[in-house]
Amino acid sequence: MKIDYPLVFDSILVEPITLKFYRLQDIDQAVDQLCKMAELYPEKFEYPPEDLCPYYGVLWDSALALIEYLNRIKLPDKSILEIGCGLALPSLYLAKKGHQAPITCMDFHPNVEELFYKNLALNQLQVNYQQCDWTQIKNPIGDYPIIIGSDILYEGRHPKDLAAALLKMSSHTDEIIIADPKRGREKIFYQILCDSGFKQTSQEIMIKQNPILIIHFSR
Repeated sequence: MKIDYPLVFDSILVEPITLKFYRLQDIDQAVDQLCKMAELYPEKFEYPPEDLCPYYGVLWDSALALIEYLNRIKLPDKSILEIGCGLALPSLYLAKKGHQAPITCMDFHPNVEELFYKNLALNQLQVNYQQCDWTQIKNPIGDYPIIIGSDILYEGRHPKDLAAALLKMSSHTDEIIIADPKRGREKIFYQILCDSGFKQTSQEIMIKQNPILIIHFSR
């Protein structure tokens, strides 16, 4: 069920790039709105309401840290997939920075697509979008040499589910870059990937006095 949450206009500056975007006005009010709709119209919800919390519309510190990291490094000009993209600001940043190879954003939440294209138009960019539940991935969905994501290990089941999905979803992946606020689940995640042949390096980036862990996997 689609819910129209109140939005506000915002922007961030990563010299010399300015990204403009709409985000949720208030996450707490949005969750209250979701709960009321689920109570009134339970038959209209394809998924449990707890799986549809509108966290996609929040500007998280991990996304800002990922953008900062992507600003520091030089990625090869190869296709990129952003998984669990939410506002997709890291992808929009890369596109605005001039990344030429195709960039695809992917999210499970049914509300993401409309907001994604609204923000894409604001910045006059071309980035692809695909709605997908990573827990249902059984075969490669494309060729993505680079996969990125921010704050996508926030539930206990996510490290194993996400690691399994990443190993299945692309026919060939050389680099995986994840920004995580260190909720204690990242070690399980990178152990699975390292056992599958990836090497990993990590560093912390401070965002508003909060340390965000950047884990960069490569073959």
